[in-house]
Amino acid sequence: MKQLRSSLLVLALAAITSLSGCTLAKMIKMAAQQKLTVTPSPLEVHADSVSFEMSALLPVNMLRKGKVYTVAPSYKYKDQALKLKEVNFKFEDFPNAKTQQPQVKERFSFPYNPDYKRGDLVIVGIASDQNGKSKSTPELPLAKGVITTSKLVRNIYLASYVDRGYNNKEELEPTNVNFFFEQGKSVLRKSEIKGTSGKFLDAFIAARNVTRTVVITGMHSPEGTEAKNTKLSSDRPAEIEKYYRDQMKKFKQDSIAKVINFVIKPVVRDYAEFNVELGKNEKLTQEQKTEILAIVNDAAGSFEEKEMRLQNLASYKIVLNEVYPKVRVAKTEILTVKYKKPDATIIALSKAIADGTSADTTLTDAELAFGAMNTPVLEDRAAIFKAATKKDDSWQSHNNLAATYIELAAKATDPNEMTKYADLAATHVSISLKKQETPEALSNYAAVMMMKREAYQTGLGNLKKAIDLNPDAEVKAKANAMKGVLEIKSGMYKNAISSLGAAPSGADVKYNQSLAYLLDKQFSQAKTGFNEVASQNTGDGWAAYLQAVTAARLGNESEVFSNLKKAIAADSKIKEYALDDLEFVNYFASEGFKDALK
Repeated sequence: MKQLRSSLLVLALAAITSLSGCTLAKMIKMAAQQKLTVTPSPLEVHADSVSFEMSALLPVNMLRKGKVYTVAPSYKYKDQALKLKEVNFKFEDFPNAKTQQPQVKERFSFPYNPDYKRGDLVIVGIASDQNGKSKSTPELPLAKGVITTSKLVRNIYLASYVDRGYNNKEELEPTNVNFFFEQGKSVLRKSEIKGTSGKFLDAFIAARNVTRTVVITGMHSPEGTEAKNTKLSSDRPAEIEKYYRDQMKKFKQDSIAKVINFVIKPVVRDYAEFNVELGKNEKLTQEQKTEILAIVNDAAGSFEEKEMRLQNLASYKIVLNEVYPKVRVAKTEILTVKYKKPDATIIALSKAIADGTSADTTLTDAELAFGAMNTPVLEDRAAIFKAATKKDDSWQSHNNLAATYIELAAKATDPNEMTKYADLAATHVSISLKKQETPEALSNYAAVMMMKREAYQTGLGNLKKAIDLNPDAEVKAKANAMKGVLEIKSGMYKNAISSLGAAPSGADVKYNQSLAYLLDKQFSQAKTGFNEVASQNTGDGWAAYLQAVTAARLGNESEVFSNLKKAIAADSKIKEYALDDLEFVNYFASEGFKDALK
């Protein structure tokens, strides 16, 4: 009896197993009716990742209790496969599966690798039970991959220098000398001529300073009639001009005097200078000064009436003897050309300091920076800025040395040389930032990070901070140009369009902005932009290539082929890229495409 029960149990288990296997087979058979869609198709890379959405819709009544249907996607490339996350359909999760189609939408993402450029997204459907039994569908292709148009962004490395403030243009510096007159008179006294002012002016003229303009302002004290004061204010500066010219003649500079612009400025009925001298006087009390100012600043009354009121004050004698004499003056401002070393001298001295053949200490930090910036050979400029860092160890010099290394790295054709200069730039821009955080150094550090292909998000953060620090227009525009590049690399296409719109004008900036429009699916703007770049530079093969890509997105077949021909004619390497580019998947089999690639 016991043996009979055992035999029956084995038969029951076999029946159950057979039934389960039959159910799994039915599920796999019904899986042929499943609807799987992938967006986008073909797959695309953005921000170094390939992301897509897959929607799976199963037939009604396909799911069974105790069974699981799994959609197992993978990306196959070359002879390898990259497994992606699996999507499970359980009967318990879809209580209406007998009358409604179970549906799941899932997002997938995997890091991009250049080996993935040509491959296939495939899935296998797997029906399984709790006992580990399973049956699978054949491998089903879902989408091809990968469109790599976002990788065609052009790197832009722009160095930002700090202006040390040296001005090699002509500058005028003022020299002031005052001559005082007796009450009611405009004759220059001998005491003034023989005194400090006269001796100073003689020495100044004898030194043959290059003079452009002499401004002589004539003033008067408040007492006296308006007519007399007006005449005094004109006659006093005229007297100084005559004396100035006579002295130049005495020093045999009459020809020079003829090219000097003498400007006479009479000041009449004006208390401004009086108020200044009143404030300086130490004999008058503050109360007396307030009393005097109340009269002077009174809107009512004429100049003469105010003078009469002042004469009635107890403090008037001090005013008359100590304040009035100081406003009976001709103020002379002589504008002479500031001496500067010739540009060639500064540049030569800068180079000599850099190569160690001179220990000249007369060059200021600003002159040394000027010498560096006016040295066209970047290696020589770097040597001068290196000398500047040793001379002043300032954040400005370290930043400018880093900026020069960035320019050297940008023009390097050897990757190892580019890395060498990028590393040197990183060292000095880091020193600059430790000393002071500035827009120039932040922007330069982002350029270095881009060169070294490091932390795009950190680079973006530095550029945003640089712009927030409100730099000058040139630094801001450069920061925006590089920010736009990093935003394209980060998949932030709308931001990139805006940043590149605020960048310096140039073919690479316009190219990148047009690419951002294309990636943001603003095709008409992309087309306009690429047309502009291509028309300005007919030898720009990649601009023509992206014209073809834009045409493909717009479905304009003739423009696809004509632009591909232009692109390949400009750069033969583009042919191989186009053969592999899924942007043209709909044209691969056409004769027009084949002809364009001949």
